[in-house]
Amino acid sequence: MVTMAIVGVIFALSLTGLRSAFNVNIKNAAGKMASTLRYLSNKAVTDHLYLRMGYDISGNSYHVEESADPFVISIEEEEANLKEEAGDKDKEEGEEAPASGFAASESRLLKSVKLPSGVLFKDVTVSYLRGKKEEGKLYTYFFPDGYATPTLINLKNDDDDEHYSLELFPLSGRVKVVGNYRESLTEEKK
Repeated sequence: MVTMAIVGVIFALSLTGLRSAFNVNIKNAAGKMASTLRYLSNKAVTDHLYLRMGYDISGNSYHVEESADPFVISIEEEEANLKEEAGDKDKEEGEEAPASGFAASESRLLKSVKLPSGVLFKDVTVSYLRGKKEEGKLYTYFFPDGYATPTLINLKNDDDDEHYSLELFPLSGRVKVVGNYRESLTEEKK
């Protein structure tokens, strides 16, 4: 009976340790993504570039694209792209041509990133589209004048019981990371 109790305690401790390891993964992924968002906000201004961070929600990855050409966000075009991607799920990665003059960043710091095992996108909200998106590809845009599209990214674990949220504020480039699920964008307070 004592042996069974000891085995039970060891098993319980190992499960707690495993759960903590997944929490560390999601926390680290959120921190890394927040650092990338802040870096892009600064890089757009200092290098006078138009940048965008793309989120492949279904593929659990994100990447950075850049352009020196002026760019204006077209809500109709972005929504049409989402609908088209929903219909083109059979398309292989790398098949699509960069739209609007954007090309993958050549910087080693900005290579495509796959979220760690056990960490998934729950949803992403960008200010220029209506509602949260739980699938498809979305973009956060960074402009040379210092403006970035307000964005809320919710990450989850496999069981959907641990969450981290990242919110990018448009004028300051500040990224707020919290250890819970956030429903909607907030306005930046002075």
